Amino acid sequence: MRWSFVLLGALSGLDVAWGHDSRPHMNMVGPHRRGVEELRRRRTAFEPWNPPTAANKPRGHHAHHLSPRQASASPIPVGDNSRCGGTYGRCADGYCCSAEGYCGQTADYCNSPDCLINYGPACDGNKKPSGADTSNDARPLKGDVPYGGVGIYNCVNDGDVAITYDDGPYIYTAAMLDAFKAHGAVATFFITGNNIGKGMINVAYPDVIRRMVADGHQIASHTWSHENLDSLTMDQRRNQMVYNEIAFNDILGFYPTYMRPPYSICGAECQNQMVSLGYHITYFDLDTQGYLHTDPSQIAFSVGLWDQAMLARSPCNGSYLHIEHDIHQQVATTLTNHILDSVVANGWRAVTVGTCLGDPPENWYRGSVPGYNFDITAVSAPVCSSTATSAGTSATSGLSAMPVSLDATCGPAAGQTCQGSVFGDCCSVSGYCGSTSPYCGTGCQPGYGTCDGQSSLGSGVSGTPSAASSTSSVSVSTDGMCGLANGKTCLGSIFGNCCSQYNYCGTTEGHCGPGCQSGYGTCTGSNSGSSVTEQCDHLCVVFGGYIAFIFWDYVYFIVRNPFSFGFWDYIHSVYFVHFGHFAYICFVFQDYIRYVHFVVWFVFKDLIYFVFCNHVHFVYYVSYDHDYFDVYDKVFLVFLVFLVFLVFLIFLVFLVFFVVLVFQ
Repeated sequence: MRWSFVLLGALSGLDVAWGHDSRPHMNMVGPHRRGVEELRRRRTAFEPWNPPTAANKPRGHHAHHLSPRQASASPIPVGDNSRCGGTYGRCADGYCCSAEGYCGQTADYCNSPDCLINYGPACDGNKKPSGADTSNDARPLKGDVPYGGVGIYNCVNDGDVAITYDDGPYIYTAAMLDAFKAHGAVATFFITGNNIGKGMINVAYPDVIRRMVADGHQIASHTWSHENLDSLTMDQRRNQMVYNEIAFNDILGFYPTYMRPPYSICGAECQNQMVSLGYHITYFDLDTQGYLHTDPSQIAFSVGLWDQAMLARSPCNGSYLHIEHDIHQQVATTLTNHILDSVVANGWRAVTVGTCLGDPPENWYRGSVPGYNFDITAVSAPVCSSTATSAGTSATSGLSAMPVSLDATCGPAAGQTCQGSVFGDCCSVSGYCGSTSPYCGTGCQPGYGTCDGQSSLGSGVSGTPSAASSTSSVSVSTDGMCGLANGKTCLGSIFGNCCSQYNYCGTTEGHCGPGCQSGYGTCTGSNSGSSVTEQCDHLCVVFGGYIAFIFWDYVYFIVRNPFSFGFWDYIHSVYFVHFGHFAYICFVFQDYIRYVHFVVWFVFKDLIYFVFCNHVHFVYYVSYDHDYFDVYDKVFLVFLVFLVFLVFLIFLVFLVFFVVLVFQ
């Protein structure tokens, strides 16, 4: 495997949702959603978006000569009505332009968002629903929740979980409503008006949407046909919102003031236009990624992300604004049922987005607003005390009032506590959460966690191995975590069968040797799994014999041989995100440096230059072994030598010619 290509691939489709420095940050638990182009490419790889009876892509590129479905005033010239897009021009009126660039009139060509609306006049995204036009409606900005702008990322009320679903309704949504009703919970549905071939919502799903409102759920907009809003003109973007309003108004007699941009993309122009249209831009701070794990054998990964979130925050000092997608069966059934059971078991309140933001229902819609009478209480109410204590140290009375750290920073500068954090309950003198002596010993800050090695909630890191439970009674790890604190075994895990003293699965001596937890996997070299070196042929790449990148659901780093930072298996996980032209990477380490944002510049010669936000710089010189760029450099060197020799030869010829000419 060529490390450069793999790394470039990992960086090229990164998420645009996170900001940097002065820009807003989404404090994500788990990796983010991907960018628009990657999402388009991934659809067929994971699950067709269309019903089982409809193909996801055109089967051919021949034209279907039917009567025109819709005329167009597009300034783009009509092409030959066979190919479309780019230099081919648009299709004729009544025809659609498929994602592959062919004109046609069937669902294969016309379903949005794959149909290219600029080149296909009859794309579903260009079809206006029937009903009263809302374009000229008054749009007063009510309440304290901001409109437009950079968007909303989190709830304001501790104990609230705002479960939200995008892209629906779909064939699975009605059963989901039954599950929510059985659990006494409500959600927010960000509805797309005409996507994935499901038909216009005011024609195909009016009863489901009316039931949503009747059951106490909140209705919000996810645009008309799920287009990338930043790729549209002002008029097209307005149509994406107004067409959905017309359909909502036709069904309910009102339409929402909350929206979520498709692909989480809404730049400055889009943000300003949402203000003029009167919309709250709503994002999320918890993504369980069900849309990437739609196979029954994969959905456990999303379940694991949710469970990690339940460990990261408690109803006493945290909240979540969650995102999922109700167009996938495993999300609608397995994951949703697990989430609802977990919400009840952990004492959270499953509420609407408006409720979790403290916004009264009369501000959620325009038109004839329905009356809501919520009576949502935690079935198993948590015991929240004002003072958190441990066997060794008593925390300050304000400890439980502070948010629990999700980025491993703590102390007065961060304004976060480590108590209950997945990184450890102790706040070190440097302002990082952990559970070992550097964190819990000298310099530990008792006002922001526990000290002296005592931890009341557990950090996922055990100081001594435990075999309190047998591997047969715990679930197999799906996230690389193991041990008593995590309740998972490594036996049968894709990460390796050994559970290290630091509660991570693996196959190295650091996992299987001293400190290995025999109760949660195999130890002392008895691991039957392949070694890291063997796995590298399939999962990772090694350059310079120092760093191995393992690309799986998470991206893990293992540093081999002596290195100045000496990570070894202390690294928890690595998340790749993206903003603009820069690649930002977040590292979550088990020890020393916990959470670091930095920009990476790649110079494909011998240099990788990392610039950390905390102004720590280092230059790592890579020694390529049998790499493409190594071969390239050698070829280039040979070419350069040949070029220099050629120039010298020409110079020599001219010199001889000049000497002969002078002395004649």
